[in-house]
Amino acid sequence: MKTRTLTWCAAALLGATIAGPAQADTWALLVGVSKYESPSIKSLTYPAVDATSLSEALIDPQLGGQQADHIKLLVDGQATKANITGAVDAFLKSGVKKGDQVIVFLAGHGVTKGVGLDARSYFLPTDTKGVTVPALESSALDLKILSRQLSQLPASQFVVFVDACREDPTPGRGIKGNTLSNVMSRNVTVVPQDPSARSATYFACAVGQRAFEDERFKHGVFTHFILEGVRKAAVPDPQGNVDLSRLSTFVNAEVSKWARETSQSGAFEVEQTPELIAAEQLQGPIIFMQVKRPVMGEPVQPQAPRVTVGTLPEGAQVTINGKRLGAGTVSDRVPRAGEYTIRVEAPGYAPAERAVRLQDGYEHQLLVQLEPGGAKVESSLHKGQAAEARGEHATAASEYDAAIAADPASPAGYERRSSLYQRQGKSLDSLRVLLRMLKETPKSAHGYALLSRAYSNYALKEQDLKKRAEAGNEKSDSGGGSVLDKIKNPFGKKPKKPSGQDKDGSTDKRPAGAFREPENAETAAALGLKAAELAEALDEQSAEAQVARGFALMASDYSGDGKQNVLDALDQGRTLRSDDAETHWAAGYGRRYYAAFAKGKAGNERQVRDAIAAQEQALKLRPNYYEAHLELAYCYHLLGDRSQARRHYEQANACRADARDADEVAGANVALAALYGEEAKSTKGQESKQLDAASKGYEEDATAISPNLDRAVGILVRHGLGGRLQGFLPTNAAGVLDRMRSRIGLPSFPGVPGLPGLPIPGVGRIRL
Repeated sequence: MKTRTLTWCAAALLGATIAGPAQADTWALLVGVSKYESPSIKSLTYPAVDATSLSEALIDPQLGGQQADHIKLLVDGQATKANITGAVDAFLKSGVKKGDQVIVFLAGHGVTKGVGLDARSYFLPTDTKGVTVPALESSALDLKILSRQLSQLPASQFVVFVDACREDPTPGRGIKGNTLSNVMSRNVTVVPQDPSARSATYFACAVGQRAFEDERFKHGVFTHFILEGVRKAAVPDPQGNVDLSRLSTFVNAEVSKWARETSQSGAFEVEQTPELIAAEQLQGPIIFMQVKRPVMGEPVQPQAPRVTVGTLPEGAQVTINGKRLGAGTVSDRVPRAGEYTIRVEAPGYAPAERAVRLQDGYEHQLLVQLEPGGAKVESSLHKGQAAEARGEHATAASEYDAAIAADPASPAGYERRSSLYQRQGKSLDSLRVLLRMLKETPKSAHGYALLSRAYSNYALKEQDLKKRAEAGNEKSDSGGGSVLDKIKNPFGKKPKKPSGQDKDGSTDKRPAGAFREPENAETAAALGLKAAELAEALDEQSAEAQVARGFALMASDYSGDGKQNVLDALDQGRTLRSDDAETHWAAGYGRRYYAAFAKGKAGNERQVRDAIAAQEQALKLRPNYYEAHLELAYCYHLLGDRSQARRHYEQANACRADARDADEVAGANVALAALYGEEAKSTKGQESKQLDAASKGYEEDATAISPNLDRAVGILVRHGLGGRLQGFLPTNAAGVLDRMRSRIGLPSFPGVPGLPGLPIPGVGRIRL
């Protein structure tokens, strides 16, 4: 058994079995890349076979029954970037007419690069020059651009199948994975121009998983069972219609069974869970093809539908048919297909209701945008959000500024502008926008809570910068004491609240505590607490206000003496909004943060396990929650559970589209390098070599994300993982850790006896 990188197919309805023009045609572009010209890209085994087999199934008179001249097959040496893009521009655009169906199948390597708003995903043609960003931009297919081109075709229906078998495309990386990222899952989406057209995406695995090949099948596992379903299984109905929802039910069951059996007989656990996702809602079933073969037994019955709702602004409250699901993005499986009413609410916006039809067998992913009122504001917000989705950040910022100018009293433009700055890692700029919002818009608990969190984020970031500066000889904007001083006096003095004096000693004419740009981290923490208190005064039942108060208290607590007040505030927020994933994340974050101050091994471990329980609850409410997976990875790493730590670092790495700090994502890859290095030292022979190669591969990925590994390693050290990293990192990252240790003046990074990775007060907690 091997793993493979990417096979995805954007497929439309096959056969003339849906309502529409009598002469509707099916057009197919099938691409399979097993062999690569560049020695820097690992060749694969079955992509060309998969593409060819699908072509045969489409043409087979007993199966698809399609015209051979409507199917273009490009495999290996034919599958160049020029040929693929030429086929889209000429073969599809010139042939597809309104009402037709389209299938595009791409099999080969897929790569994701970048973090957050800058993340991009690529499909690698046979002549791709390499996997560096410049090489990909010049010679690979940007999947977002390709999906946009497909969306412009006048077809009646599109379906995207993603057989994402994620073997690392770089040779010499052992068993290192290359899991399906949420960057790729979001980019490979065909949204037809015609609102009545149908579109869905069927992924071979979930985000954070790898899809596999099996030499017994001579195919990717996912593709093998698709072909089995079409050729042999009781998937078609009595009329021979292969409904995609029934096909997916069969494939999901078979792939899951294969994964269980492979895990039981193999050296490592295999997880592969196919997912069929509809783009918005479907008006009816999708018939994959109409077969003429005999069908034995009762047709497979599809599963009940699942719905995932994202909101703009993020975190708005979602209900479905009166059932409160929590703050978006949320996911729920409804009992049956049918009409459902989704209601979304957020402070400062008019509630929105949307009627949707959910189909059995699909996950429906919907985005509901609340309107602030005013045509000019709404228009600018829509344009800004569209530009943000395309990665055009400057255009998005300009549109949000236009929304603010159109109605300075509406908070919507300020919130989007502030959120954009946060996603770009610009905490001070985000804070400035919220300060202006506070001045221009009606006061609200929500507004003060946002301001409080912005102050706390700034304070914690400034603390990081100061201590990283001391450890790495870098400059910080705000100056500050040395890390060595903090270690000599780990409990230090509590920071003073801001006075009426400026840094130069002159008198500030503004009242003490007036909201303004902070002079330093201590001032920001104090102002954050004041904003949280005002939010609480306006709404005692505001979970946002309680969470904001908890983080403001945390940002001003250097000694750990304020632990109980912090946890009480975070727990109150969780009690008030137990259906909001962020409140569980916050409560878990606080417990992991303060684990260092618990007494003894048992107390430390109990705090970490309480943190794990909170984060697991957050993931139940919000699948693929980047921050929750990262916190779980830290917790399990602290406890020495290598398997679970690797799993959640990989999940966080796969959800990097939601990350705001590239150094943090690089740190996750450094941690994976250490975990694989540790595993390599506990094994022998070829397995040890494979693990060691994977360790070096993760270090290379970390360096590609953030060349200055001092910051990535420093993030892990600040979370108390210095002891867990020591002795297991590849050469470059190990050198960074050694330099950091010598600058701090310690012979080694300490841990608690029995829990080697757990920090001790004032040392492991240092925010390097």
